[in-house]
Formats: sequence, C-alpha cells, structure tokens
Amino acid sequence: MEITGYDFRENVAVHVMCDYIEREHGHRALQAPSLPTAGHNPPMSMMLAAVLAGLGTRSLAANIILHPRYGLLYYAALVTTLDLEPDHPLEEDVCPSKPCIQMYEKLGTTPCLASCPKGEGGCLDGALDEDGRISYSYYDRERCTSRSMNFGIGSIQKALVQITAEGDRERRQSMIYSDFFTQSLSSLSYYKESVAQCFECMRVCPVGMHERRLQ
Repeated sequence: MEITGYDFRENVAVHVMCDYIEREHGHRALQAPSLPTAGHNPPMSMMLAAVLAGLGTRSLAANIILHPRYGLLYYAALVTTLDLEPDHPLEEDVCPSKPCIQMYEKLGTTPCLASCPKGEGGCLDGALDEDGRISYSYYDRERCTSRSMNFGIGSIQKALVQITAEGDRERRQSMIYSDFFTQSLSSLSYYKESVAQCFECMRVCPVGMHERRLQ
C-alpha cells in the first residue's frame, strides 16, 4: 500500500488494465511498484521500462525520459502473466532535438542546461559530440530534490530537525506556525502538492512543446 495506489491518473489506468486482463483473459496482473521504499531508489525503474518499451529516450535534463511527440510523460506499469508482443527501443534519440543542437553549436549549451547550469549552482551539465548526440551528462539529484520538493516529506524532516534544535521558545513557536511548515503539513495530506514545484528544464524543452500549447 505504501508504493502503489490511485494517486495519479496513470495509476488508475493501470488498475483498469489489470482488471481487464484478469477478467477477460484469465491471467494474473498487478500494478508494478513505482514509489521508492527508501531514499530515491524505487523497486522498479519506470525510466528503464519506458526506454525498453520504446516510449522515449533519456535526456540531458536530469535523464528525464522524453517521448518524441509529447515530451515529458508520467509512467505507470503492470506485471502480468499474459504473453504480449513486445515493442522495441526507439532507433533515434529524442534528445537533443534539432533546436537544441543548433543552440549548442552557437552558445555551447541547450535550453535545459541553461535553465539550471551546474557552474552557477544548478543541477545540470552536459555536452554534445560532433554528431549532435549526448557525450556527457551530469545531474545533481540531491540539489534538485532540495529545490523542486519544496513541500512534503523531505521538508517536514528538515523542518523538524531545525525546530527541535531551536532553543529559543518564541522562535521555535514561530517556526511551527510558519506558512512553510503549514504548507509542508498540508502536502502530506494532499499528496499531489508534494510531487514537484520546479519544472524549469521541462518548461524550456522544445520536445513536445506544440502539444503543451493551449489551442
């Protein structure tokens, strides 16, 4: 129950598919665990599964899997005994896209790398080779987590350490009743608030941008 659930629509879709496989085909099916049980490492890598299934390839932006048409997607999976014909990994890398290659040739960076550069205290760094393919990528996960996960379990843990270590009674009380601590507590009750609050690398990514625009 801690690593599966109905929190997001992709998880609801997986439950519907599991029910369909068991009801219509008589095979076992269950939702694959996706959330980590300790640290940042989940029992099953949705990123690797997505790549192997041909849904996208890794990117300079924190290794996020980019779909060639839609860009960033959220993934869920099911495990089943039903025999299925497999898809295959994509033959061409989605990242970098042509606009990113052109920008790199002129400026030595890409939109995502420029949005959060390692050299300026950011989370990302990378390089392209002469063929316009990724030759080097860097992602500071801990720094990114501290920035993007502003509210939620991590912020509660940090705040509790600071609050319990604060010797001044009035200051300790103000920390408990602060907007930050209140929002962190709220995010534990409403899980969707604690997913992420920073999407700068994806906001500037040209892959799938036409699908994100309002019609």
